[in-house]
Amino acid sequence: MTSRKLRLDQILLREGLISEEQIQEALARQKAHGGKLGSQLVQHGYVDETSLVKALALQFNCEGVALSNVEIPDVILGMVPARVAVARKIVPFGYDPDTNELRIACEDPTDQELADEVGFVARGKKVRFFVAAEVALDKMIARYYTEKAAQIQQIADSPVPAPAEPENPANWSAAIPTPADSEHREKVLLVADDTECGPLLKSLLEYDNYEITTTDSADDAIEIIGDQLFHTVLIKDTVSGDYLDLIDRLRKSSPRTRVHYYESISALLLGNQQALQSEELLLHSLRLFSSMFTKDAARSSSHAGRVGHYVNRLCRRIGLPEKERMMIATAAHLHDLACYYYQTKEEVDYRRAIDLSARLLHSLDFPPVVVGTLQSAYVDLKGRFTKRLPIEALGGNIITVVDLFCETISDDKRLSLDKLDALKKKLDDLTGKLFLPEVTESFVEMIEEDVFNAPEPDSHFQVLVFSEDQEVAGRFEANIAEAGFQALSETSQDALITLFNRSRPDMIVLALPGDAESVMATINELGAGGIAFYDLPTMLLVDDTAIATLTPLLDAGIDDILTHDGSRDLLMAKLGRIRQQLADKANRSGEIPAEPDQTEVSAGDTPSQQPA
Repeated sequence: MTSRKLRLDQILLREGLISEEQIQEALARQKAHGGKLGSQLVQHGYVDETSLVKALALQFNCEGVALSNVEIPDVILGMVPARVAVARKIVPFGYDPDTNELRIACEDPTDQELADEVGFVARGKKVRFFVAAEVALDKMIARYYTEKAAQIQQIADSPVPAPAEPENPANWSAAIPTPADSEHREKVLLVADDTECGPLLKSLLEYDNYEITTTDSADDAIEIIGDQLFHTVLIKDTVSGDYLDLIDRLRKSSPRTRVHYYESISALLLGNQQALQSEELLLHSLRLFSSMFTKDAARSSSHAGRVGHYVNRLCRRIGLPEKERMMIATAAHLHDLACYYYQTKEEVDYRRAIDLSARLLHSLDFPPVVVGTLQSAYVDLKGRFTKRLPIEALGGNIITVVDLFCETISDDKRLSLDKLDALKKKLDDLTGKLFLPEVTESFVEMIEEDVFNAPEPDSHFQVLVFSEDQEVAGRFEANIAEAGFQALSETSQDALITLFNRSRPDMIVLALPGDAESVMATINELGAGGIAFYDLPTMLLVDDTAIATLTPLLDAGIDDILTHDGSRDLLMAKLGRIRQQLADKANRSGEIPAEPDQTEVSAGDTPSQQPA
């Protein structure tokens, strides 16, 4: 087992560079304003950049660089794409042509995924990483990439001066563009046959500067759409003609066009928000069910609702109407479950799992669109649907693209640039055969945004992780950090109590294997050491056999009890709920926290004293 890496606060204290009071003050500021601990220390003058870099170099056992003292030539900056430098917070600052070595400043030189990614974009150069202070990296990226890119874009956007012509005041008014003359007006096709509401709706949309085309027949609308691209198509339920054919053709010619089939203007205006709330509730329930099912099935790996999650996002990106989006997302969750329900020790036979699921759903009177969508997954589409694109075929194709992605890219790994490039090539090879171009293009755009716009961890909510097993503590710390929380972990009770008193976290996760008696003893020891569980939302992860005996802890301040092998998604969902509760509490004034109960709890007992 590898030795545990010291935290920055431990190194700074050991080296005598900082005091305990300064550490506590910096941690409090970090919770309030975000960023890294080192940045808070530098910004408030407790340490200088050089001293911080020395401490970071000790922490990561590598070389460091004080970037504030470095001037970087453009030729070296160009050795890493600006988009990668900004997204991954790295700065190339030196290059040795004799050894072909490129020097990169970063926050974590031990990150192997980062090393693989930078090696991929460095085009054969040897890459050597140096640790740098976060505040210096931010300044250098802003100076050399963000600001410079903005200046270049400003120059590119500047209009080229036209040749001077004699001014003619009579032409001034004609030269001023009006909204009606704008080339960027969104087009709306209104298919309505009523003589009162239709014209009124047309007038309202034109007032908001939409370009409106009207017809009273779905068949005529098919002729109108041709090669035109419409932002939205509104279809009254009473129009003549084959409106289903119209909708299918729109899906093929312009999948991003929003289609609204309405009974009345009031339903069109008032019905969407309530429907969206119901839809999100259903999808949330499906994802939770997926997580719980795969946990109980004791699978070594699980999509855990990823397929349904990505499918829902992709449907939104393509611009599918809410009803169709919900049908496809529901089918995606059911497909996700079926792959595990019908899985054997061998690899999943997707077609067989789909066929068996379709039979089951058909017998339960599921909507034909859902069943048809499932049956359309993993179907070769070469040469099909040149005119019409049924919603079932589009939905099945969306599920296929997402499912293959989720099978290829593990949910506990960040999608690196080299993997993204390989994924794009694979999708390109299959586009036009297994995949529809409009689906793969939208999916790649969505994933690229995820890769380059990954959100920074929310340092305002800190989670303290404890397990005496170093590997378990490290795994949970990594999972929680990846989910957007700031995570700290410890492997001894004394160190945990010290860190708790120093950082005052918002949440705590205790991973305690063993029988109920040993778990209860640990809880009581931590309580005696000053950790008041009534004041601190706490998640307890234990063995399956211990849960029933430990339920009295739910009345003693423990927020929830899960199993060690429980779904990661379920734990993250509960942490997210706690974070939201803390945010809501912070927004309310005048709330007085309850006093902690210091009474010890024994296995099987209910605490005799509750907080006031």
